[in-house]
Amino acid sequence: MTIGLFLLAIAPVAAVVWYIYHKDKYEHEPMSFLFVSFMLGVLCAVIVPFITGRLGWLTDHFEGRQMEIFLYSFVIVAFLEEFFKFISLRYFMYYRRVFNEPIDGIVYGVMIGMGFATLENLYFVLEGGWQTGVLRMFTAVPAHAVFGIIMGYYTGKAKYISDRNPEFTIKALGVPVVLHGLYNYLLMQDSYPYLGLIAIIGLWIIAFRYVRKMIKEQQDASPFRNGK
Repeated sequence: MTIGLFLLAIAPVAAVVWYIYHKDKYEHEPMSFLFVSFMLGVLCAVIVPFITGRLGWLTDHFEGRQMEIFLYSFVIVAFLEEFFKFISLRYFMYYRRVFNEPIDGIVYGVMIGMGFATLENLYFVLEGGWQTGVLRMFTAVPAHAVFGIIMGYYTGKAKYISDRNPEFTIKALGVPVVLHGLYNYLLMQDSYPYLGLIAIIGLWIIAFRYVRKMIKEQQDASPFRNGK
């Protein structure tokens, strides 16, 4: 392990954490709970590979076909990763007293996602080197951030718009799974190489056009805005 590769692996995570922490403008979350949510994400990154390594039989029948890539992308990777992150957010952070404004869902969702991304990124960057680290700085790490923001956005709405809780709870898991699965599939399929570039461009469009609006909406919905 070189210090340079280690720093390269954690730098994009640190940048995302710094960014989202400062977007929680009106009442910062306690560092202890930010740390707990981050470590929940790390724990998810330990559990998920243990499970995915035992699910190869799901794709065996479709080996060499597009269906193999589809099942791997949507079920084995996207669903399992987002499911465990969702469980961490919905059942470990959602009911905490510190989750007291809508944007807290985004803050804790991103912290869980960054915990996951940290362990995953260390593994791939230390294995793949500088080129892998630079590539993942603009792809995998921002993707986990985007999925975390979307999950947290709907989780915050589920808590504070109680009459639509089931709808938003389903979206909190469902939307990240679909986006994550589609992102993986477009990158992994090799029939149309340009689709991988479309996936990356699409990720950044979502980040700049939609995710920023989600953050702004939840900032404006804060009960602590204007000293209230």
